[in-house]
Amino acid sequence: MRAVASGVVTFSGVVAGTRYIVVDIGAGRRLTYGRLASASVRRGDRVVTRSPIGTVVGTLFFGLRVHGSYADPTPFLGVLVGRPRLIPTDGSPRRPAPPPTVRCGRPSAGPR
Repeated sequence: MRAVASGVVTFSGVVAGTRYIVVDIGAGRRLTYGRLASASVRRGDRVVTRSPIGTVVGTLFFGLRVHGSYADPTPFLGVLVGRPRLIPTDGSPRRPAPPPTVRCGRPSAGPR
């Protein structure tokens, strides 16, 4: 598992048998990574985008809190992008569009 944004680790430990890492990324925003098999960071460590923070086996929990309230973390995971395509005007059947892809990148400002 790699960090999706830079920040400071505010929690790295186990709660009720589940390992979590919480990273404060500034502006009142905290990212939570849960259901981790192991953690390679400790409280107070600074992480940068894409730096390893732990390992995942199975399903990952990923959450975002903004000033203590949960928010949609999608902007930190990527954006679905479809390719533009032409539609035939001569009456021939349409071809199926290719599936959209996820374009990952650093969010400019992220949710507020």
